[in-house]
Amino acid sequence: MPCGKVVTQLEDRRAKYCLFVQKLFYRLRNKVEKIMSYHAKNSSDFVGLRVLFGGRKQIVCDNESGHRVLLNICDPAASDVQIDEALKEGINSRNVLGGVMLALQTRNISVDFAN
Repeated sequence: MPCGKVVTQLEDRRAKYCLFVQKLFYRLRNKVEKIMSYHAKNSSDFVGLRVLFGGRKQIVCDNESGHRVLLNICDPAASDVQIDEALKEGINSRNVLGGVMLALQTRNISVDFAN
Protein backbone atom coordinates (compact mmCIF):
# COMPACT_ATOMS: atom_id res chain seq x y z
CA MET A 1 0.00 0.00 0.00
CA PRO A 2 1.48 3.38 -1.00
CA CYS A 3 2.21 6.03 1.60
CA GLY A 4 -0.08 9.05 1.80
CA LYS A 5 -3.74 9.70 1.31
CA VAL A 6 -5.90 7.39 -0.74
CA VAL A 7 -7.59 9.44 -3.47
CA THR A 8 -10.87 8.44 -5.05
CA GLN A 9 -11.36 8.65 -8.80
CA LEU A 10 -13.73 11.63 -8.43
CA GLU A 11 -11.23 13.56 -6.30
CA ASP A 12 -8.50 12.83 -8.82
CA ARG A 13 -10.61 14.12 -11.72
CA ARG A 14 -11.56 17.23 -9.73
CA ALA A 15 -7.90 17.96 -8.93
CA LYS A 16 -6.91 17.55 -12.60
CA TYR A 17 -9.76 19.85 -13.67
CA CYS A 18 -8.73 22.53 -11.15
CA LEU A 19 -5.14 22.34 -12.40
CA PHE A 20 -6.36 22.67 -16.01
CA VAL A 21 -8.43 25.77 -15.16
CA GLN A 22 -5.52 27.37 -13.30
CA LYS A 23 -3.20 26.83 -16.28
CA LEU A 24 -5.81 28.20 -18.69
CA PHE A 25 -6.34 31.41 -16.71
CA TYR A 26 -2.59 31.83 -16.30
CA ARG A 27 -2.18 31.70 -20.09
CA LEU A 28 -5.02 34.15 -20.63
CA ARG A 29 -3.65 36.63 -18.09
CA ASN A 30 -0.13 36.51 -19.46
CA LYS A 31 -1.04 36.72 -23.12
CA VAL A 32 0.69 39.67 -24.75
CA GLU A 33 -1.55 41.47 -27.22
CA LYS A 34 -2.03 45.08 -28.13
CA ILE A 35 -5.26 46.48 -26.78
CA MET A 36 -7.05 48.58 -29.37
CA SER A 37 -9.62 50.72 -27.62
CA TYR A 38 -9.97 54.49 -27.51
CA HIS A 39 -12.06 57.09 -25.69
CA ALA A 40 -12.82 60.44 -27.28
CA LYS A 41 -11.28 63.45 -25.55
CA ASN A 42 -14.26 65.75 -26.10
CA SER A 43 -17.13 63.32 -25.41
CA SER A 44 -17.83 59.93 -23.85
CA ASP A 45 -17.64 58.06 -27.17
CA PHE A 46 -15.67 54.82 -27.25
CA VAL A 47 -14.37 52.56 -30.03
CA GLY A 48 -12.56 49.28 -29.68
CA LEU A 49 -11.66 46.07 -31.44
CA ARG A 50 -12.47 42.63 -30.12
CA VAL A 51 -11.65 39.22 -31.51
CA LEU A 52 -14.41 36.62 -31.36
CA PHE A 53 -14.13 32.85 -31.22
CA GLY A 54 -12.71 31.61 -34.49
CA GLY A 55 -10.62 34.74 -35.03
CA ARG A 56 -13.35 36.99 -36.42
CA LYS A 57 -12.85 40.66 -35.63
CA GLN A 58 -15.53 43.09 -34.49
CA ILE A 59 -15.44 46.83 -33.88
CA VAL A 60 -17.47 48.14 -30.94
CA CYS A 61 -18.69 51.76 -31.05
CA ASP A 62 -20.42 53.28 -28.00
CA ASN A 63 -21.70 56.83 -28.33
CA GLU A 64 -22.51 59.29 -25.57
CA SER A 65 -26.26 58.61 -25.78
CA GLY A 66 -25.60 55.00 -24.76
CA HIS A 67 -26.15 53.30 -28.11
CA ARG A 68 -23.79 50.50 -29.08
CA VAL A 69 -23.03 49.66 -32.70
CA LEU A 70 -21.17 46.50 -33.65
CA LEU A 71 -19.33 46.26 -36.96
CA ASN A 72 -18.14 42.91 -38.28
CA ILE A 73 -14.95 43.10 -40.29
CA CYS A 74 -15.67 41.11 -43.44
CA ASP A 75 -12.08 40.89 -44.67
CA PRO A 76 -10.14 38.36 -42.57
CA ALA A 77 -6.89 39.57 -44.13
CA ALA A 78 -7.29 43.11 -42.73
CA SER A 79 -4.23 43.85 -40.64
CA ASP A 80 -4.43 44.95 -37.04
CA VAL A 81 -2.23 47.94 -37.87
CA GLN A 82 -4.70 49.25 -40.46
CA ILE A 83 -7.64 48.73 -38.12
CA ASP A 84 -5.78 50.47 -35.29
CA GLU A 85 -5.02 53.47 -37.53
CA ALA A 86 -8.68 53.66 -38.58
CA LEU A 87 -9.87 53.61 -34.95
CA LYS A 88 -7.39 56.34 -33.98
CA GLU A 89 -8.50 58.47 -36.92
CA GLY A 90 -12.21 57.91 -36.29
CA ILE A 91 -12.17 58.67 -32.56
CA ASN A 92 -10.92 62.19 -33.24
CA SER A 93 -13.75 63.07 -35.64
CA ARG A 94 -16.91 64.90 -34.59
CA ASN A 95 -19.13 61.93 -35.50
CA VAL A 96 -17.12 58.98 -34.21
CA LEU A 97 -19.05 56.20 -35.97
CA GLY A 98 -19.00 58.07 -39.28
CA GLY A 99 -15.30 58.80 -38.84
CA VAL A 100 -14.49 55.15 -38.19
CA MET A 101 -16.57 54.03 -41.18
CA LEU A 102 -14.84 56.58 -43.44
CA ALA A 103 -11.38 55.61 -42.18
CA LEU A 104 -12.12 51.93 -42.78
CA GLN A 105 -13.47 52.69 -46.24
CA THR A 106 -10.34 54.64 -47.23
CA ARG A 107 -8.25 51.61 -46.22
CA ASN A 108 -10.48 49.25 -48.24
CA ILE A 109 -11.61 47.33 -45.16
CA SER A 110 -15.18 46.15 -45.67
CA VAL A 111 -17.53 45.94 -42.69
CA ASP A 112 -21.17 45.17 -42.08
CA PHE A 113 -23.48 45.94 -39.17
CA ALA A 114 -23.81 43.12 -36.65
CA ASN A 115 -26.92 44.46 -34.94
